[in-house]
Amino acid sequence: MPEIIPLQFLDRLVDLRPSLLRHLGPYVDGIEVTQAIQRYKTTKHLTDAQDHGATNSVTLAAYKAAYVRVYLRAGISNWPTPVTGTLTVERRSLRAGLVFGYSTVATLSPVGLGKVTAQRDPAYATERGALGNTLNFIIPANDCWGTLRLTANLTDLPEDSKTVEVDARLVQTLRVRGILIRYRGPSTAQPPAPGTSVPTIDLPAPTLADLQETATESLACMPVQATGSFASIGVLNWGLPLDDTQTVAGICSDNWQGLLRIMALMRTNDGNRNDVVYYGLLPNGMSMNALGCGDEGLGVAANGNRSTMVHELGHAYGFRHTACGNVGSDTETAYPTANPYPAISIGEYGLDIRRGDIHSPWSTSDYMSYCRPRWMSLYHHNRLLQHPRLAPRWIHDMFRPIVRFDPKDLWWPDRPFDPEDPRGPLQRVISIVGEVSVDGSVSIGSVARVSVAGGLHGPSTGWSAQLLDEEGAVLAAGDVRRLGAATDCGCGGGGSPAHPDKPPFSFQAFVPDVAVGAVLRLHDGEEVRWTKERPDADLSVTGFAAEVEDGHEPQLHLRWEADAREAWAQWREVDQEMSEAEQQRRELDPDHERPWHGLAVDLVDGQGQIPITGLPSGLIELRLLAHDGFATAISDPLTIELPEQPAVVAILHPWDGEEFLAGAPIQLHGNATTADGRPIDDEAIGWHVDGEEHGRGREVWLDALQPGTHEVTLVVRTDRGEEQRSVRIEVLD
Repeated sequence: MPEIIPLQFLDRLVDLRPSLLRHLGPYVDGIEVTQAIQRYKTTKHLTDAQDHGATNSVTLAAYKAAYVRVYLRAGISNWPTPVTGTLTVERRSLRAGLVFGYSTVATLSPVGLGKVTAQRDPAYATERGALGNTLNFIIPANDCWGTLRLTANLTDLPEDSKTVEVDARLVQTLRVRGILIRYRGPSTAQPPAPGTSVPTIDLPAPTLADLQETATESLACMPVQATGSFASIGVLNWGLPLDDTQTVAGICSDNWQGLLRIMALMRTNDGNRNDVVYYGLLPNGMSMNALGCGDEGLGVAANGNRSTMVHELGHAYGFRHTACGNVGSDTETAYPTANPYPAISIGEYGLDIRRGDIHSPWSTSDYMSYCRPRWMSLYHHNRLLQHPRLAPRWIHDMFRPIVRFDPKDLWWPDRPFDPEDPRGPLQRVISIVGEVSVDGSVSIGSVARVSVAGGLHGPSTGWSAQLLDEEGAVLAAGDVRRLGAATDCGCGGGGSPAHPDKPPFSFQAFVPDVAVGAVLRLHDGEEVRWTKERPDADLSVTGFAAEVEDGHEPQLHLRWEADAREAWAQWREVDQEMSEAEQQRRELDPDHERPWHGLAVDLVDGQGQIPITGLPSGLIELRLLAHDGFATAISDPLTIELPEQPAVVAILHPWDGEEFLAGAPIQLHGNATTADGRPIDDEAIGWHVDGEEHGRGREVWLDALQPGTHEVTLVVRTDRGEEQRSVRIEVLD
């Protein structure tokens, strides 16, 4: 009698049947999910085993659109007909009975051509290097969050499917506090020809919308959500050209250094927040010897220079140059080489989700280098994960939290970010800003006693700033740190200088403000280089008043009386009805005080004119900080009502004049905020193409446009009326 075949073996044959049959025709070979850069079958293209990593192991950012590339194979039959399919998107969540399950979010159709002819054994670089070789799907930003299960289904016979799970639970936000710079001064620092004079130019400050539009590449390549947090901390009037001769290769020139010193004061006046970066936006039309300059937490470049903004933000996050181009010797030595690609390659295939451009690791360099083209690398992507200046937080796979966690996690999509996030514990410091000239002489530009949230992170000069009592004992001390060490000029040097104590250099120091003290001084480790004794008379502020002067650009006119070298102005919201978020914040931190924000520095002569750019409409509180070079006196706050201001409307993508190929999907990405940076509801935002509405919200995708010129308009409707912004794009056949 023949032996009976075990039942479990028959069951196993049934289980194997789909996999045995699927190779007869086209089948799904793999799925890649990417937002800017991603690992995919690394053993196929990276020759060093240490560089290998799991497919889709690069962390995704929550609330940012993702491309899903579905790779196909022809199978045994070498199927000649193009095939298509769908992508089912499901999200993991906690259901009744404390059991995790998946709920369907969307079923997506492919974008672009929509069909692909499967090949039996395509070359890796050829297949991965062009979107036309894969079925492509786009998960919109509003749907890309949480733990997602993605199933690619081929809908042409023979049918096939494949499922992957990816994690998009990390919420990070590009948080920029803008310093909008107006230039009124000489057109150049270079000596004029004999018998001629240098003309004076007057260039208005860029706007908050300009700042957002300049950040479009940063939003595209960084692991951050689609919507950034942008606010202004004031308009800076500047009068020195930025094409003066550089005294040290790769280090910002003297005039750039002076600009960074004033910007450092504005950052300090704003509380030196450690959950944001401060970025200065220069008007176009200035003559400059570098594309930009920056250091930890601080950067500056021209309006519209998107690539340099990404680079300078990298310096603001504390990154050094990577060794490609004339960057000098002080570079990021830990940057790895991904064999077989060139040094400073991005290490994997990058993808610009805005228009579907592929960045090959053979030809694309890390964005902190001077080589072009540049894009986000695996190395710096990982360094940006959970970076404190991106305010990272995690989404939980549940409808209701079992334990208490940050309430900001619950605010999306109604509120994608909170401009008033707690900044951490404030500490009182004595801020000292100045410069050391080539001959070693010290010049102090500002001494201010203020509250700050973060410390200083620039290169230490080895000097010490000290507060002494009447007997000469040191009460408190702080490092003297260099400002503006890195530039994006391609001129050598950059990053942290090899000898940060070698003059010339600009500097800033924070000394704990533990007492009034008797003497302030700078010590270089061997001798005292500067001292300031406490004045005999106590400093005070009287007669502080403010009024709004109407006009084409409404301004605040401030008046005060104080025997001071300079004054700073700050503002905060009037504490009217507390929001739910504010109530939660007070519960967690009973001593929490509504934060004061920077408004203006370098005010002199008892009066000042301040544009209301970046301030909210309605009631605010103002106060004045007067500094005499040793002490600081703070005025009583006063309340003033500001006029209604228009919404800030920004088109982040596409930009004016951009060209696209017919048939390619195009991301329409924009933002709308109140004057002080608070987000306006998605339902108030509409996209129009050639006069026809194409969708609502901050992000809309166009699957294809016919060849020709098209006008894209972002329309925002609020109680105040309608605001709009338009660009023209070219679609090529």
